[in-house]
Parts: sequence; C-alpha cells; structure tokens
Amino acid sequence: MRTLRLSLTGTVILALLGGSGGVVVAQESEEVAFPTGTFVSVENPSWRYDWYADGTGSGRSYDVRASWSFTYATNGDLYTEMTHDYLGNRQVPATYHWAYDGEQLTFELWGEDLVGWRNTRYSLTWRWVEDPREVLVAAQDIPAGYAVLVKPIVVSAAEVGPDALTDVAEALEYVTAVDVHAGQLITADLVEPR
Repeated sequence: MRTLRLSLTGTVILALLGGSGGVVVAQESEEVAFPTGTFVSVENPSWRYDWYADGTGSGRSYDVRASWSFTYATNGDLYTEMTHDYLGNRQVPATYHWAYDGEQLTFELWGEDLVGWRNTRYSLTWRWVEDPREVLVAAQDIPAGYAVLVKPIVVSAAEVGPDALTDVAEALEYVTAVDVHAGQLITADLVEPR
C-alpha cells in the first residue's frame, strides 16, 4: 500500500489512491503569523522594536538616543520592510527570512539591504517582552561613592521591582552606595544622594 502525506493550510483531505485501498489523510498545518508586540535585542537590550498588526512599526535605540518608524509586509517566512537612511531620503525595501519560536525572533537577509544600520539590527536576535518597562542599568563597573553611570534598557515589568530607577536625570543626582557591576539593575538601595 502506498501512502502519501500532504500538508495544506487549514484543510484536511481524504483521498483514495488508484484502487490500492489506501486512505491518505493530509495533515493540517498552521502557517505561523508574524509576531507583533515589543521585542528587545538579546545582545543589546537598549535596542527595541515594536511591530503592530497594521503593518507599521517603530524602533528605538536608547544607547544612541535614536528612534525610527517603518512599514512592513510579510509573505510566509519573508518579511519586507520599507525605511530610509535619513529622514527625507527615499525609503527603500529589504527582504529577510524570519523565524519565531514563540519567544525569540530572528532574521536572515534575503538579497541585499542598502540601509546598513537596518541590516546590522536584523542580524541580532529579538526577544518578545510582555508589558515592557524602561529601566536603568550600570553602563560599567562603578565603585562605591562614584557617580552613577547608567544606560536605559527595556525589560518585562515582571523583572522590575518598584525601587528600580527609570529616569536618567534622576540617576545623575546620586552616587553609588556600594560597588555596582556593569549591567546591574540600578535600584534605590544601591545609590545615595550626592
């Protein structure tokens, strides 16, 4: 008996094969939709992307204080984005293969991308963040008694306590009360007024 497996989106088909009596059931498979919401770079959590269901998106880099917006479309595992190098310049497209495992989103360039910074951002891995919050972490190791050098990052609200510092201007009013390590979340118990 010959068996044939077919995969069709949203459809189950029963078929008889030429008198052999074999019944084939095509397995139902679901096409994965492009994820929307807030995603933060695994490699640099101060970079954030927000993808919206209407085909628009925005990005922000807290470490260089830049933000941008764009439009996008998907077709299967292909993602095409329209953006530009600088405001006022003509927007140009680039297409990437995308993959999402329910937690992390990755891209692989398909063709070429004439916008260099976009290609750099899409070579990263992006982590979905529920209920995003901007917080401050130490930009470098800081000994006790020194100025608080911080950088903003984005994390899930579940990862942040009520005593986390969130305002860069406020952080400048403090010095460290204890030694603080690079990347450590800055909380009220780690700092004291100047």
